[in-house]
Amino acid sequence: MFIYFNANDAGRLVGDCVVRALSVVFDDTWRHIYADLTMMGYFAYDMPNANAIMAEYLMLNGFSYHDMPEYVSSIEDFVKMHPYGAYVLATGSHVVAAVNGNYYDTSDSGREIPIYYFRKEVA
Repeated sequence: MFIYFNANDAGRLVGDCVVRALSVVFDDTWRHIYADLTMMGYFAYDMPNANAIMAEYLMLNGFSYHDMPEYVSSIEDFVKMHPYGAYVLATGSHVVAAVNGNYYDTSDSGREIPIYYFRKEVA
């Protein structure tokens, strides 16, 4: 199910989907996630919302990368098939957090087609 979520303290919609998604799955503030990603991007000579920076941050923090199965046709489908756990879904131009059967975004992105995802590994 879609749940409206905007972690940006100023309520701005500024192309920060990576920061917003990570703030959901890590239950952390927009500013803290943004600062972490910015620092990683700085040392990698890349932007904080680049796919490579996001992937490195997630994998350093217990997530694993997975290609999206062909039978998944939308974010909404994925969430229905994965009612438990924490995921970060990527469409190629957008990133969405999914936690325990809900997906969090500033608009209903349920019909977008995810191409890969990260899953939080449980110890």
